[in-house]
Amino acid sequence: MDRELLERTLQERDWVIVRELSEEERRPFGDAAPSAVMLCVEVRLQGARRGAEKAAGLYLTALRASSALDIRVHLTQALRVTEDRRPFWSVYRAPASPGGLGRLQVLSGARDTGRVVGAANRERARAVAWAQVGPVGITDASGTDVRTEWGVSEPVGNIRPDADGSRQRVLPLIVTVVVAMFAGAVLSATGVGSPSGLTALAVASGTAAMACWLLARGARAGRRRSGAATGGALALVSTAAGWGIGLGSPDAVVALWAYPLILTVAFVTGGLWALMRQWSGPREVVQWVLPLLISVALTLTSGLGDVVHWFYLDAFGLAPDDVGVPTLWRVAAALTFLPVVPVWILTAAVWGYAKHFHQVVVARWIPVTALAVTGVLCTVVSLLMAPLSAAQAGERAWQQAVKGETPKAFRGITPEPVCLRPLKKSVAVDGADLDAGRPYLRMGTAHGVVALWDTRSGHPVKVPAGDVAVTRAGNGLVSCSRSGRNVQNGR
Repeated sequence: MDRELLERTLQERDWVIVRELSEEERRPFGDAAPSAVMLCVEVRLQGARRGAEKAAGLYLTALRASSALDIRVHLTQALRVTEDRRPFWSVYRAPASPGGLGRLQVLSGARDTGRVVGAANRERARAVAWAQVGPVGITDASGTDVRTEWGVSEPVGNIRPDADGSRQRVLPLIVTVVVAMFAGAVLSATGVGSPSGLTALAVASGTAAMACWLLARGARAGRRRSGAATGGALALVSTAAGWGIGLGSPDAVVALWAYPLILTVAFVTGGLWALMRQWSGPREVVQWVLPLLISVALTLTSGLGDVVHWFYLDAFGLAPDDVGVPTLWRVAAALTFLPVVPVWILTAAVWGYAKHFHQVVVARWIPVTALAVTGVLCTVVSLLMAPLSAAQAGERAWQQAVKGETPKAFRGITPEPVCLRPLKKSVAVDGADLDAGRPYLRMGTAHGVVALWDTRSGHPVKVPAGDVAVTRAGNGLVSCSRSGRNVQNGR
């Protein structure tokens, strides 16, 4: 094995060769060749603790194919690293007068020196801040003091703001609060005596216990009871808030759908955070960012909206250029393809959770293939659903027009019955013969040409706008007077 190539490959991944195993340490691994070099390598992975050992072995094994290194993994073991739970203290210059202005300067950080001290309590932080270590040694800085982020005497929970434990508890606490609010909303919608209400009451009790456990686990040893009490109070207030929101809603049952939506947003946010946390280079840009940008750009293209209008007008034998759809409505029609973006985001969130729990190993072709198939499938389904929906709307409008009814407007296309009065002896007509004695269905006007649909013959008719006078006719009109006077219901 090329030792230099191995060290360079591991260094690119920020992995460290700790040491080479001795002969005594190699003895348990009897299947290793005598000439083999056995190394202890520290593999650093982002993500969950569960499954990290297997993922480390898979990552090292993947180097056999990607870097042509003869690597065999004999043992993987997770390293126990003690968490540094000391809070951060900002060092500031003490103001000359302890009045309101000086206090405000301290809280706003205007008097900070730029130094931050990690210490368990204020006394220790002051001692470190007063004995600052500089380039020339320890200097006296007795004119300074320390503060926490919000200026309180002791930090709440005594946990660093960036500690991994606090970040890992945020999402479960948010989910617990939302579930408690959902339970309260169900109680307001169904009542306590119903089976659904009893189930919601049990769920609310479970969320209270979960909140107590989450906040008690993150508190210091002397404040775990207060943390548990705070968690229970938070769950109780959340349940009461859900109850109040449900009572104040016009329809309590419909309002319940807001909570699954909130949970979905929380799920997607957590997955995207996990994906960005393990950002490894341009691969994610090609996999996620580029498809999202392409999808959004396509939905903002007015030409894509013409596809929707074309499928709608196909039932009447017309095209979007014949009816003159406004640009704003063309863009709005293109937005019907927008559902592909949430699908891509949801897929990216699931991919983020898969990487967080070490279910995806780089240099394996199956995850990449699954991603490509999912993206293509989501895109094709979205591209097909919008035109098919427009075609169904056009078919319904055609059936209404055949029955003599006026179809509803569709994304900037407003069909309306009209009567025509020729202004010239000879009118250039494109399509069926023009009969001023019966009404037509006007679909729109473009480039000085009126696009009509003959309700009797079922054919499109196009006439120059300057050759005829168009008069709006009411619903139920079966004939028009050639002198311009409309005849209602055949009379």
